[in-house]
Amino acid sequence: MISTTPYIDGRACNHCGFGVLRAYSAAHAGWHGNHFVVVPNLPAWKCHYCGFVEHDLETMNRVATVLGSSAELAHQHLRRVQRQRLQAAQRRPKASTGAR
Repeated sequence: MISTTPYIDGRACNHCGFGVLRAYSAAHAGWHGNHFVVVPNLPAWKCHYCGFVEHDLETMNRVATVLGSSAELAHQHLRRVQRQRLQAAQRRPKASTGAR
């Protein structure tokens, strides 16, 4: 018997309601803390009708685990800025007092 269900490759699209979500590889781009992050080639589902792309919750949890928490990223950024300021201060010539 041949199955006539349109959902053989995936599940119904919740975005348009007409299409079928099929396995796809897509990039994820978005803000994570104060940083804009692009992660290429993530497993995803794409609607063949409207083109809507969604990532699995499990995949997004893995991305969050790899990137760390927003607080950790903000702390790393603060340390980087402080280190750059210190290096810039060390490169500046010392001001003379004017007394000879």
